[in-house]
Amino acid sequence: MAAPTWPPTPQDADKATLEEYGEAARAVLAAETDEEAEHALLAAFLMGRVKRQLTDGVDVGLPLEEVRRPLAGWVRMVSGLDVDIAVNDPACTDTHDIYLPRAVPAPETPEEDRLLYRCMAMVQAGFLALGLLDDKRFLAEIHADWVFRNAWHLLATRLVVRLWSERYPGLRKDFAALPLLDKAGIMRVNLSEVPRRGMPGAFRPLYDGLVRFPTDDRLPPGPTAEDSVARAALVAVDRLDLSTLPGRKGAPLVLSGQARRLREEYRRLRLGPPPLPYVAGVLRPEWILDDLARDLAYEQEWKKGNTPLRSLLKAMQQKGAGGGIQDKLKRAMRPGRVANVPDPADLVTNELQARPEEDGSRQYDEWNAERGHYVVAATRVTEEPAGSGPIESYQRIVDANRAQIDRIRRQFAALRVEERWVHGLPDGTEIDLNRAVSAMADIKAGHTPKVDWYVRFQRQRQQTAILTMVDLSGSTQGGIIYREQEALVLFSEGLRVLGFPHAFYGFSNQGPMACAWQRIKGWEEGYDETVFKRIGNLRPGGATRLGAFIRHAAWSLGSQPQQRRILMVLSDGRPEDRGQYRGSYGVKDTAMAVHEARRQDVHVHCISMDASEGAEEYLAEIFGKGRYLLLDDVDKLPTRLPEVFKGLVR
Repeated sequence: MAAPTWPPTPQDADKATLEEYGEAARAVLAAETDEEAEHALLAAFLMGRVKRQLTDGVDVGLPLEEVRRPLAGWVRMVSGLDVDIAVNDPACTDTHDIYLPRAVPAPETPEEDRLLYRCMAMVQAGFLALGLLDDKRFLAEIHADWVFRNAWHLLATRLVVRLWSERYPGLRKDFAALPLLDKAGIMRVNLSEVPRRGMPGAFRPLYDGLVRFPTDDRLPPGPTAEDSVARAALVAVDRLDLSTLPGRKGAPLVLSGQARRLREEYRRLRLGPPPLPYVAGVLRPEWILDDLARDLAYEQEWKKGNTPLRSLLKAMQQKGAGGGIQDKLKRAMRPGRVANVPDPADLVTNELQARPEEDGSRQYDEWNAERGHYVVAATRVTEEPAGSGPIESYQRIVDANRAQIDRIRRQFAALRVEERWVHGLPDGTEIDLNRAVSAMADIKAGHTPKVDWYVRFQRQRQQTAILTMVDLSGSTQGGIIYREQEALVLFSEGLRVLGFPHAFYGFSNQGPMACAWQRIKGWEEGYDETVFKRIGNLRPGGATRLGAFIRHAAWSLGSQPQQRRILMVLSDGRPEDRGQYRGSYGVKDTAMAVHEARRQDVHVHCISMDASEGAEEYLAEIFGKGRYLLLDDVDKLPTRLPEVFKGLVR
């Protein structure tokens, strides 16, 4: 091999640059002047799409959270199924919900990624619409045989694609574009990725219309004896008339029969299970056959004693109750029992991933400023009620602050009605001279003027929703947590007078996937004894992964119909958690979370009780100047919180 030349040729230098910096450098290399190259660099830096990664550092494309809600509504509308969309990789279904990956593979191409999400969701919806996963005996059979399972899955996917393509011409275009998406054709056996090149010829007909294979000179073009069984199976599936009831009812029988033929053929050829393309997802029969009550009983079995004792007790219970060996043999030999097929109740699975239970939690991306990309689904926030206790704790706070409560009520009562001049109206009681002069200048210049030069005096208040986040991390233990309780009592009294929709939540976490969003008073909750007990008995503990909680608070405020949304953050220190979240990582992630919230029209303001050196710097970086208040005395918190809110709503 020849040694590289030095200095390198221009072609070699350009090739090395592209290999190191990627396609973003192509525009710079094509520039003819230094000024054009500088513009190309700035355009890539300022306008380029932000890269996303998973927590293990793998680059990914569009995350599911950006399309989840509209996609779920679209799937329900198109398919007519009452299903929701949850997160699991690969895509699958448990007949109740549809599970899609948290993010599609890189690179991020929004239009193609949305098309891929639509197709993956409709493939799983098609299994449910045709009732292909209703027979539990059949699911038990494919659970024990990977070759049978994957062969059936590919045939069923082909049938589902034809179902939606015939029913909706728009979806036909989506499915026709699938083979052009390389990421849609990523091949997997279980969870392991396998290459497309070198795929056995006996498998290849099963991917017709789903995957585009690279050129493989080893395989002859056209039909061969090796793939004749697969082609015959496709012909049988394509003959099903899905527009008629007999065709739809007979589809499961035809699919299972052809899949059995393929299983025998692949065994004869000594082939394993055919890999599944990314768009097809996987089948998880163990989820559908899962019996949570049985599993719970199994987990509690140890409480009944050791194995000999349990066997003795079971024998005593079965004595004289038809539980003998003869009865078991009779039941095992009853007519109609399918041989060599395990009973669903006897299944034990060793799948790598368990079924994600729906606990109401939400996952959020996290900003890695050092690498300049989002870490997809890096945190999980779970809502739970805050700790409770005796009502006397709340009553003591009220009794100690009677005078301040009365003063707060009077101050907030004065805020009920707002008196102000509203500018920029097409009609009103008076003329805004500045806007009128601008309109006359436009007329003189030959432009069409704006007709917003009127003002009107208005006596009303803009509807506002306010959410208050209270730091309940371990550092608030002692006097700080008591002052936070006092501040909540005073603030709640004022907001009750004002009549604004509001909620109080505490936050703390035990790692990125255990962020507790503690409900002190929810949006729909009134002030009753339950809420009073929570306010009076807040308990500190844990860390402060603030970015995740601000994102969750912005999502919660986004569900409120009010035009103006305010987020108040009460904290005693900088964002802090185990691992890399300490230091600048946590500060920059929280600053990005605040920026994201403001893009959603959420006004974020912080009241900090951090007395450490450098607090001003990180608060200004996170919230911006004028959008935080640093208290030098914790005792001032109960009175300053209502005052800050009054300034925000003026």
